[in-house]
Amino acid sequence: MPKRSTGATISQILIAFGEEHTWTQAALADRCGIEVRALKVRLKELVDAGVPLEREEDAPHVYWSVPKSWSAGEVFLSTDDMLLVARLLGRLPASRSRQQALGAIAAALRLEAIPSAPESFSLDPTEDAHLVVVEDALEKEHALRMEYFSASRSIKEWRTVSVHHITSGPPARFLATCHRDGAIKWFRVDRILRAHESTEEAFRPASRPSVERVLATSIDGYQGDGAPSEVSVFVREPESRWVARNHPRPLVVEELPSGIRLRGEVGSVKQLARWVVSLGSAARAETPELIEAVRALAAGAISVHGGS
Repeated sequence: MPKRSTGATISQILIAFGEEHTWTQAALADRCGIEVRALKVRLKELVDAGVPLEREEDAPHVYWSVPKSWSAGEVFLSTDDMLLVARLLGRLPASRSRQQALGAIAAALRLEAIPSAPESFSLDPTEDAHLVVVEDALEKEHALRMEYFSASRSIKEWRTVSVHHITSGPPARFLATCHRDGAIKWFRVDRILRAHESTEEAFRPASRPSVERVLATSIDGYQGDGAPSEVSVFVREPESRWVARNHPRPLVVEELPSGIRLRGEVGSVKQLARWVVSLGSAARAETPELIEAVRALAAGAISVHGGS
């Protein structure tokens, strides 16, 4: 089965209703090549977008219908809305998929091309293709089988995971349950060598609170190995002015007369310590574990550079 993005799945649903105005939920899922759970998510999105879908139950079946006068060829977005979508696409990393989407909008609006913002980051074709596989595994709630390069151990190995969340980056990352140890971990798309949806292992769901917890305490894709730790960092004026808008997102800002204090919980104190050290004398760690991590990094840097 060819790999499809969320947009391609929605297109399949609209095409199906263009062919038949009424479908059973199970038959429509089979027609679109996705699980019923994933289908229900896409159908809700279409209803929210204004597609006149009607749901009816007649045990044991659930039926979905559109009015006989409805056409899948109708335009649901105004020109302004399509240009807004194009602008948002222009903010994404450059990739083949993004160019295809911008090209489709340009063709619909009868434009030669749609200008986009200058590129500071791009996905190469292989990474773009792997990201589509990850997206499909998330959408269809299928396990993902991948050959993955672990930078921490410098090895390539096959891993099976269940994807729960994707961030576009840069770099593009995804949060998934590792089937080997059952832990929720971050993975980078650019470290995938080969990937496909797995039919041999079942998808392992994770509760939304547990996923949100990792998202809320992660810094740049690092969540650490133990429980999240409470941290506090003081940043003096004038550096605090730009740090207030460019700090690690798990932390919240407390305004002070002489600067700001950043507080919160983080999963990787060492990763935050790297950020604190990068600010030099402008930042001061205030919690014991973070102070110790900052001192260790600073001592290591001084020893390498011949200091005392």
